[in-house]
Amino acid sequence: MSGQPLPAWLAPWRDRFLTAWQQGRAPQGVLLAGPAGVGKRLLANWLVRRWICAAQPNATTEPCGLCRSCQLAASEVHPDAMTLAPEAPQREIVIDQVRALIAAAQRTAHGERRAALVVPAEAMNRFTANALLKVLEEPPANLLFVLVSDAPGRLLPTILSRVQRWLLPSPPHAQALAWLTEQLAKQRVVADAGQVEQSLALYRGAPLAALDHLVRAGAPLIEAFVLDASERAWRDPVAVASRWTETLKGGEKASGWGFADLLCWYRYWLIDLLRLALVGRAWQAGQLPLHFPAAGKLLAALAGRQPVDSWWQRLAAANRLALWTDHALNLQAQCEMVWLSYVEGVTR
Repeated sequence: MSGQPLPAWLAPWRDRFLTAWQQGRAPQGVLLAGPAGVGKRLLANWLVRRWICAAQPNATTEPCGLCRSCQLAASEVHPDAMTLAPEAPQREIVIDQVRALIAAAQRTAHGERRAALVVPAEAMNRFTANALLKVLEEPPANLLFVLVSDAPGRLLPTILSRVQRWLLPSPPHAQALAWLTEQLAKQRVVADAGQVEQSLALYRGAPLAALDHLVRAGAPLIEAFVLDASERAWRDPVAVASRWTETLKGGEKASGWGFADLLCWYRYWLIDLLRLALVGRAWQAGQLPLHFPAAGKLLAALAGRQPVDSWWQRLAAANRLALWTDHALNLQAQCEMVWLSYVEGVTR
């Protein structure tokens, strides 16, 4: 469990928790919700580490890092720091995992306090959520539940009613940019100012998502995507689909890029087109936040070639396709579905 310092924009949430704890009002359950990449998991890890730290229970800001609890947590082997997560990416949390967590929570603790991390909380289905609800309603003493979710709307209302909901927004642009630039320098990742700005815009100012994008060399892929979406797909969508198939096959092995990423960018592109189609000629560069701000003029020209409902239909189709990204479907067929569907809405 990482012990890295919290970014500055998460400090108010840290202070909120410490103040409540010092006043004897520490929550039994917290839901950290917000866009992917704003640092919810960093804050969740910090809450767990701070809660189970054995030194000076609630008088200091940071976990001491020296006590036995902190050392075990850093090695991710602390018996009082429990985690409930899917056994494979994009899978559900199953009922046996919840039962195991409940059983562990009912056993005698090794230290004074215990914590249970549920991530992502939306991976619970109706049955697993109801099973967890039983322990949330009557939690053992000094057990802190920390739920993390990109999609809190998918959680059962009964779960939401048992936890404090903290909505973590993206930080101010200047703060996000400063942090991202610092992290890129530390990791010796080379990216020019335009690529850094594009990565932040693409993920709506979420610094960790932008950092992951640049570390995994996503900037050239975005440049290729914009060129395909604005020009090459019109002429030969099948060739574009084939090129993306080969790119993503190699990316899955090298940097982890997959079809889900392509579909994410495609949906963001369609959202930009839809927004520009709605405002029409009233749009001016810089006045409307876009996922692809550098391609604003290209997007504006494309948006005007089709009515609003045409772009809306394509976005709805892309959203439906997103529900299948975790299934073992043919990659070539998926890429062709994206690009052929797209060019149906673009005329010369």
